[in-house]
Amino acid sequence: MDTIAEGTSAQEASRPLSFPIVGIGASVGGLEAFTQVLKLLPSTTNMAYVLVQHLDPTHTSLLAHLLTPTTPMRVQEARDGMVVQANQIYVIAPNTDLTLRESTLILTPRTTTINQHLSIDTFFSSLAENARHHPIGVILSGNASDGTRGIQVLKERGGVTLAQAADSAQAPTMPLSAIASGCIDFIGSPEQIAQELIRISHHPSFHQPITEEVTFPTETGPSREQAFLKILRLVRQRTTVDFTAYKSTTLLRRIDRRMVLQQIESDSAYLQYLRDHPAEITALSDDMLIGVTAFFRHPEAYQALIHEVLPHLLATRTASEQLRIWVAGCSTGEEVYSLAISVQEYLTERNLSLPFHIFGTDLNEKAIVQARKGIYTMPALSALSTEQIQRFFQQVNGNYQIHPSLREHCIFAQQNLLADPPFSHVDLLTCQNVLIYLKPEAQQKLIQTFHYALKLNGFLLLGSSETIGAATNLFAPVGDSRHLYRQKNTSTRFPFLWNRQKAVQNKQGDLLMEGHLMREEERPYAFDIQKEMDRLLLERYAPACVVIDTQMEILHFRGRTSQYLEPTAGKASLNLFKMARQSLEFALRTVITTARHSGQPVTQANVHFQDQAVQREITLEVIPLPALSTPRFFMILFHEPTSSLSAAEKPPLDKEATTSKARNGAKDRRIRQLEHELMVTRQQMHAIIEEMEASQEELQSANEEVLSSNEELRSLNEELETSKEEIQATNEELRSLNEELETSRKEIQATNEQLQQFNEHLHQGNEQLQEARMYAENIVNTIREPLLVLDANFCISSANPAFSQFFQLAPADIEQHPFFELDHHQWDIPELRHLLEHILPEQQMFQDVEIDHVFSFIGHKILLLNARRMPGTANREPHILLAFEDVTQRQELERHKDAFLAIASHELKTPVTSLKMYAQLLRRTYTRDGDEKAAHMLATMEEQANRLTHLVYLLLDTTQLQAGTLLLQPTIFDMNALVSTLIEQVQHTAETHPIQMEGRIQASFKGDPDRISQVLTNFLSNAIKYTPAETPILVRLAEEAEAIVLSVRDKGKGIPVEKQASLFERFYRVNDSSQTAIPGLGLGLYISSEIVKQHGGQVWVESQEGEGSTFFARFPRDGAPH
Repeated sequence: MDTIAEGTSAQEASRPLSFPIVGIGASVGGLEAFTQVLKLLPSTTNMAYVLVQHLDPTHTSLLAHLLTPTTPMRVQEARDGMVVQANQIYVIAPNTDLTLRESTLILTPRTTTINQHLSIDTFFSSLAENARHHPIGVILSGNASDGTRGIQVLKERGGVTLAQAADSAQAPTMPLSAIASGCIDFIGSPEQIAQELIRISHHPSFHQPITEEVTFPTETGPSREQAFLKILRLVRQRTTVDFTAYKSTTLLRRIDRRMVLQQIESDSAYLQYLRDHPAEITALSDDMLIGVTAFFRHPEAYQALIHEVLPHLLATRTASEQLRIWVAGCSTGEEVYSLAISVQEYLTERNLSLPFHIFGTDLNEKAIVQARKGIYTMPALSALSTEQIQRFFQQVNGNYQIHPSLREHCIFAQQNLLADPPFSHVDLLTCQNVLIYLKPEAQQKLIQTFHYALKLNGFLLLGSSETIGAATNLFAPVGDSRHLYRQKNTSTRFPFLWNRQKAVQNKQGDLLMEGHLMREEERPYAFDIQKEMDRLLLERYAPACVVIDTQMEILHFRGRTSQYLEPTAGKASLNLFKMARQSLEFALRTVITTARHSGQPVTQANVHFQDQAVQREITLEVIPLPALSTPRFFMILFHEPTSSLSAAEKPPLDKEATTSKARNGAKDRRIRQLEHELMVTRQQMHAIIEEMEASQEELQSANEEVLSSNEELRSLNEELETSKEEIQATNEELRSLNEELETSRKEIQATNEQLQQFNEHLHQGNEQLQEARMYAENIVNTIREPLLVLDANFCISSANPAFSQFFQLAPADIEQHPFFELDHHQWDIPELRHLLEHILPEQQMFQDVEIDHVFSFIGHKILLLNARRMPGTANREPHILLAFEDVTQRQELERHKDAFLAIASHELKTPVTSLKMYAQLLRRTYTRDGDEKAAHMLATMEEQANRLTHLVYLLLDTTQLQAGTLLLQPTIFDMNALVSTLIEQVQHTAETHPIQMEGRIQASFKGDPDRISQVLTNFLSNAIKYTPAETPILVRLAEEAEAIVLSVRDKGKGIPVEKQASLFERFYRVNDSSQTAIPGLGLGLYISSEIVKQHGGQVWVESQEGEGSTFFARFPRDGAPH
């Protein structure tokens, strides 16, 4: 298995993609559609293409081989670990699932989901997750609904989605399912899809990487940032939705997507387009609000719901107590109904009856409307079991609608999470894939809102990529889950300020649509007379009070506290001492300190303070509230003094006595007040002194511990220093000893090396000679072709076993015998003797000399002989190496093959012609009857019959050439017109390769025009096959003294020199490992060369690798056949 594509390093394999990837999903009829797309795509889009085709898992795929002739781009089957390259095409392998990791393709064994193999969804989802550029998804012809879910994920990521129009698809079910999802941006024929891909590839936004954070460059930043803010302002004015709390990356990705779809390249131009087209503002807003959801999207979350959340919520709940669940950002309702199904199944399995409501809210009004309808297509229900579909859904016009018994538990409303009031008393709150699109400050606000909405110890479920961030004081994780949290009891309650009027206005339609159910849920619970009576008594007669924590932060106000507490100027604060009136601060500090130390209620009467120039008196009481754990809380009560009798109940007094007594009473009260204040002051001073003494003792204790630690550290440091010195001395001794040993070792090693080198030189020569001799002998003795070594006198020096076995001669009758006397002088052939005599003196060689002879022992044989000179040495003269190859059987088989081809081609011609004729008749009949599908199939049959006919004619030409029966029909014709007409015909079938003509001849030409057309057609078809698209091909006519020259020049890869000589041989094809093989039989050039030869001309090629090839055909002017 290849782990990294050829020529690619491991570093490149882990490098993120630097170009867009186009994912293409197809099934039945998809190959034809994709072929039509490829024919129009150039190799310069700087995009990679990945085809995920539904394939038979039990058969080898020929998909890459079939697509190669249709495109100049390289087509290859995806392998595990292959690195994706731009301007290349990758096709999925059979019985696998294909995914993307960074820039690497990953193959895994095929999997199924509810009896479906969703290979397209699998790849599209991984493409959306790994793409650093806007991904592109294309859905072509096919059955079922694979790809619909993946298209939704791609669009969520900011990608562009395309689908084949139903009227152009052989199987329209798959593209229609994707179109029904509402996530397709472009619908068209394969040709239109190709043109749209070319246009998208030229858009600058699609070649900019998607980043997590947006920075505006200095040179272009201000202008783009200003345009960005103006676009958001337009959207807010048009839709009342403020997107400034969303991450800029998310919004810019959506804006770039819309710019691509509207064919606009600059931000300023798009801003103007929005001003001129209000409907585009709405479309952009919908794009920004796009919510991708699905039934049971995150199975692990629903497992946590069943095993962690519901058991805890239902453990202590009464049968009449309602279970309240809030799904924030519910999109089109799938998550709401998934929760409803899970809760209903949980209750049914345990035979429980419990009222529950699930509230689903979303900012997207269209999504809420769809959620209320509760109607979904079958592909959307792929994650549900058949039993769940039958139980909780009912069929409506081919789709599936939520059953009323489940729908009554679900309530939907449009809501802005950042501006509208939240729900309250919620047991479970889920908010998946909302926080990831918001800025950190907006995330923090939502987390605080969720804490407010949940009951004590309520549960919060976030998406797979979301956390509570720094809000660990508000929520605690449940078990090992990173996405399920439980609300923590906290001393701080966050003040929430909502625009109630705006919220009511926004939701009037929602309340009407849901029959006021939402308003009913937010009303107080049923009227309780006991609670109402307690509330009135507390409100009228209870003293003003506050609750504080140990940090002196006020958590709760009760009654009118403005006489004692007031906010200070500057930054807002709920600290008790900052809000208390100055004359109360000292008394408050004293009673709170006493209560903290004693843990008992503490009261201080006759506390005087100034209230708007009026001297007032109150009683302070601090009560520690019972708590199971820290932090502790304290309630502070402010008691107003009351008289024992009312004015009406007091007895009348003498006025003078009253005045005197009043003066004495006032004096006595003043004395008592001063005495009391002095006593309180002494108590406070005593408490402060005790606190200072305690602090002094603690500080002294801490100082002593620090001094003790310093002493211990100093002692440890001294011990370490001593150990360091000892180790250093030991190291120096060892270093000296090692140096001496190293010197001795080097001297011994030098001596050993000299001895080893001397010994190696002695044996090396002998070993090399022995190895060379054994190597040569093994080769000679192993090969099956007979070999002889002849000396200068043509005596046989040696012969391999194959020689004696083939010619049935004993070894003793071979070696040291003259070659020409061997086997009764049968080898004394004058032509052979002549060739051998010139090898040694002239250092020549000969190849493929054919000897047709009847031998005494082995009968008639046809042999090919090859001979070359073997250089001599100082102790040996040069020799001749003579090799024999038996081609008797090969030539016999070729004769039989040629005869067979002649018979077969003649026998095939008639039935193929009949087949083609009947197919044409049937096609015309079905076309006339309006059966387009059958007509299309018969047209395909005609095309295949034409290809078979062409093959038959090639075979006929070949057999006629071999048999010498191919006759020319010479006539005088206009060569210029013939070439021009033929170029025009070929150009119609190869529009991607412009063909140019150069040169003309002056006079008419005599020859066979049909056969010369056949030669030129072959030259042109080869040039088109091996030349990249959009590269011109040159046809040239030139005149010579006694001939004209026809040539075709291309700019392809070129042909290696060593292969050029064999190009015009029968069945020869150039194998190029750098690209996928191009189909063909290898007969075209052979037939062309024979036609030219029969005209008395010559054919040849001039080619250089990397620069292209030129094929020439020279015809004599008289065109006389030979």
